[in-house]
Amino acid sequence: MRFAVDTGGTFTDLLVEQDDGSLSMHKAATTPDDPIRGVIDSLKVAADSFGIYHGDDILDVRLRFTGEAARRAAKVQFHPSQKIRRLRSGLIVQLRCQGHRELIHELCHPDWLGKVTIESPDSLREEFDEYIEQLRSVTA
Repeated sequence: MRFAVDTGGTFTDLLVEQDDGSLSMHKAATTPDDPIRGVIDSLKVAADSFGIYHGDDILDVRLRFTGEAARRAAKVQFHPSQKIRRLRSGLIVQLRCQGHRELIHELCHPDWLGKVTIESPDSLREEFDEYIEQLRSVTA
């Protein structure tokens, strides 16, 4: 990931390039007497758009993958804190991370949907289940 910042007189613009080459633009108000505040605010706007919310708690997450999804998940790094334990029936992935909304969106990918169980924490599993229900209501 790379980014560039332009601090202008009215707005601070942040351009983010993802590893896949996709670009996104984020804006925040410039504070003329403290331009770095506009840079920090634009970074917060970008983080929000990627599902990483300032103030998210650090969660200890335990995911269980089965079948083909377990074989795929063994090759994916979901987070630098990741620890993997292989089981006869699948794979356990443990994470200690912030930004759980981003993880919820990742787990909605067709490679994982219906093939992963959020074992802990309960709050993440409940939020994931509510999100899936919202998606179902929109697509029904």
